[in-house]
Amino acid sequence: MIKDILKSKNSLWVAALIVVFAALFGYIFDPKLNLNGDNCYYFANATSLAHGDGYADMFGKPTNNFPPGYPLLMAPLRLLTDSIVAQKVLNGFFLLAGVLLLYFTMVRAEFKRSLAFLTCSAVIATPHLLEFSTMMMSEASCFCFIALVFWLYQSVLLGEKAGRSVWRMPQFYLFLIALVFSYYIRTQAIALILGFALALLLMRRYLQSLAVVAAFAVGYLPWMVRNAMLGLGQS
Repeated sequence: MIKDILKSKNSLWVAALIVVFAALFGYIFDPKLNLNGDNCYYFANATSLAHGDGYADMFGKPTNNFPPGYPLLMAPLRLLTDSIVAQKVLNGFFLLAGVLLLYFTMVRAEFKRSLAFLTCSAVIATPHLLEFSTMMMSEASCFCFIALVFWLYQSVLLGEKAGRSVWRMPQFYLFLIALVFSYYIRTQAIALILGFALALLLMRRYLQSLAVVAAFAVGYLPWMVRNAMLGLGQS
């Protein structure tokens, strides 16, 4: 399998993307805690989750000030180490994974590999995204899951072309999960959810559009119930 990957026409382009990422990420990487206060809250939230104390702030009080998705992604690493550098490196991996997913999505959509490479290099070099990927902030992980959403739905479309039923494809249900979880990372992802629901509706894929709306309703319900039970209201 490794030989097949190395012989693939994408291997050199992927290697070049990794080099671009490593050069830019390494150039601006700062091991110190960033002065942006939000990353401290994220770290405290992740620490609480890792210790089994629920989603709480640095004082141990249940909170809903930030969506729980990114701290949940941080929690396994936080369980292993209290290193801030490790969390920053994890964020870098999210950025790189998102870029690679974007590259393969474009290649499967029959864009030229050179164009896919230039597009993905531009994403890596985007100042704000690159900067926030070196902090304990949620932008990089949200980008990664959004790229995963598009890659998964593209897999669904390819499966349809091969004559498979959407409802029998695991990729469709993973697509719905990734779509909802992207909202749990950053609430701005509601635009992505509404966009897919509207696009599928306009394409007369009515049941798929309904599935997107239903997945969001069901997926968001636990957060609403949790906040109501703790008397926190809705964030």
